Amino acid sequence: MKMKLKKGVAAYICAATVLLLVLIFSCSYKPSYETVYMPISSENAQIVNSIMSTTSTIDYSKGFLSRFQTYPHAVSQNVTSDSSSQKTISDFSSESEYYEDAEIIDETPPPVAPPQKPRRQVTAPTNGIVSFASDDWSPNDWSYRDIFVGRNVECTIYTVVNNISQEGDESWINLITLQNTYGYEIASHTINHPRLTELSQDQQKFEIVDSKKQLIDLGFDCKNFSVPFGDYNDDVINIAASVYRSTRISENENLSSPYNFNLLKTFWIDASTTIELQAAIDAANINNSWCILSFHSNSYDDIADMDKTVGGCIDYAKSKSGMMILTIDDALTSLGAPAAPGV
Repeated sequence: MKMKLKKGVAAYICAATVLLLVLIFSCSYKPSYETVYMPISSENAQIVNSIMSTTSTIDYSKGFLSRFQTYPHAVSQNVTSDSSSQKTISDFSSESEYYEDAEIIDETPPPVAPPQKPRRQVTAPTNGIVSFASDDWSPNDWSYRDIFVGRNVECTIYTVVNNISQEGDESWINLITLQNTYGYEIASHTINHPRLTELSQDQQKFEIVDSKKQLIDLGFDCKNFSVPFGDYNDDVINIAASVYRSTRISENENLSSPYNFNLLKTFWIDASTTIELQAAIDAANINNSWCILSFHSNSYDDIADMDKTVGGCIDYAKSKSGMMILTIDDALTSLGAPAAPGV
């Protein structure tokens, strides 16, 4: 009897020890994590929200996953260290199963956008219009804003969506401040800045249509589009015309009536001489036409360099009696263009 009891106690102790070791191992073992950030559609955002079943204040209806943990719309994918394969961001761009093991990694509330000031009332032009447009969105657009703000002039920024996420929260709050506080227009320049003619039609739609959706989800009044590299074909123009008020290409020429708002042409400040730019402004002023002057802020080394060229063009346009300096969208309104189609 004593022998059986001793054996029973020993077996119990052995089992308890094994169970304890299992518990210790399971608590201490932490799988490795691969953190993946990506833009997502509003539809996928709803999938994320439903799978996570969270009562968090995170608003996934924004439809955007940041490349930075500081932005609240971020999830991490749980990947064990013994996984035989790991997918990349592109593999998960339309797969809801990617999010099955997703978990919140940052519940920091998003930065708050400043209140948006009312848009200016515009009238039909009598002495021409000049519009300034910056392509891509870079930190220089914010750093050099006084070139426009100090002259009480508004600029259009054709924005590459992924350029917002590359700088984290600061990039978004700066861009939304340019729109809401200083009256800038934020337009689309695709999600990834590809050569659109090299893409399939579905890929073109993603870059053109989804970029508008994502910018709107992020709080921007996106109504207009510009083609990366000036690279377009009929499919690109038709897709853009289905969701945007206008499409800007890259050919040097002023615009005059009758206007084709699906093929807006522009002079490039970066690649033109002062004489050529002043001649374009003069022509728009004399002929009561529209001159679009575009540039890349990241091509300037400092604010003085950009002020000399871009600021010089602003000053020259302001010196022309009755000439209006308007954003692309305000110019379209002035010229009686139809409203932007929905998405």
